[in-house]
Amino acid sequence: MNLRTLCFAAVMLLSSGLLTEVAVARQVDWKRDLEFLVAEIKQRHPDPFTVISESDFDANVARLLKRIESLDANDATFELMELVAQIGDGHTSVVPDFKSFRFFPINVKWFKDGVYVRAVDRSHKELIGAKLVAVGDHPIEKVIEQFSRFMPHDNIWAVRQRIDKQFQTVEFLDRAGALDDKDTATFHFEKGKIKLTAKMRAVAAHDAGRIRFINPYAAGMMEDSVFLKLLIKDERGLPFWNEWIPAEKTIYFKYNQCRDPAGFRELVEGTAAFISENKVDKFVLDLRDNSGGSSLVFEPLLKYLLNSDLNQKGKLFVIVGRGTFSSGVFAACEMRKTNAIFVGEPTSGKPNHFGEVKTFQLPSSGLKVQHSTKSFKLLDDDSNTFEPDLKIEYTAADTFAARDQALQAVFDYQAESK
Repeated sequence: MNLRTLCFAAVMLLSSGLLTEVAVARQVDWKRDLEFLVAEIKQRHPDPFTVISESDFDANVARLLKRIESLDANDATFELMELVAQIGDGHTSVVPDFKSFRFFPINVKWFKDGVYVRAVDRSHKELIGAKLVAVGDHPIEKVIEQFSRFMPHDNIWAVRQRIDKQFQTVEFLDRAGALDDKDTATFHFEKGKIKLTAKMRAVAAHDAGRIRFINPYAAGMMEDSVFLKLLIKDERGLPFWNEWIPAEKTIYFKYNQCRDPAGFRELVEGTAAFISENKVDKFVLDLRDNSGGSSLVFEPLLKYLLNSDLNQKGKLFVIVGRGTFSSGVFAACEMRKTNAIFVGEPTSGKPNHFGEVKTFQLPSSGLKVQHSTKSFKLLDDDSNTFEPDLKIEYTAADTFAARDQALQAVFDYQAESK
């Protein structure tokens, strides 16, 4: 969980490429775009029909061709998003160019015990920590099911990772049939035994800076602990960093992005030097927020750990989760070469997956399409996720109190093995 995300995750929609209102001042030839999209995907993708058969895909294309010219820009965009999402490749999707968008001032997160509010406009501060049970007359489960149709994803964990943006966004909720009207939605919550309802009006992007958000940290819900210290340190937004936890004699190594190979090598060398001069019982590599980049960046750390005295069961741990994707999953698979114990949730990325993304534009609308160009086989098991050895089911109560259940499991495991 990231405090920056909690404070204002809606702003991140600007770079996520999840929805758009395509400019309609000019006439878009959606039929041309659809035909071009299908031809290019078939030519450029290494194998687009591992999840859906080509005949079924072509049948869906034929049905869409008959009606796409009658759709408005937003509906046509979503139809293209849904079509490409059927390929079942988390790296391949229609990525619309933002012209304008509207969102609701609320941010939620999926936990094993439900979907909970983790940030909201201060005018609704009573909703922090509340469980979202419905939007309009649509139960949460049904809304998420509708969202998944438009999201490129390898597995259900990818859907759970990304629902925060969908629940904020007018266009997604509209497609799910959950809006009251084009600008408002009624959200239904439970907080203990109390039922709460909030009718929210959508806010345009240019009004974002005027909203004052509150999150569990600002609400005083987080406990002062080593976990909170790590959470706050992660706020710097660094691609990788480390921390010495003296009470546990543990090196905590956070690897968020696979980039800056020189900087990463320098950090690994500094970490190795510290370990050589201090008594270190445990090394924890945290990949929970690593969504990818260049796989080659990871090599120095893997090489060091393979030859380290810490390469023992009970001393070396890797934390993975729903935020682990692409080259983040590659790093996890590489760590299978060590004696590490894996802790956390299943990953949103597949070990054996498509990747090395390139892009092209649709000729009439100008919408961008990203697509895989290579296939990677990292494990013999063809599972659609990387499963940890010790599975953690995060709860809202622990997370909002800054109690890191995965890292606590590492500490507890070590205590039992001494």
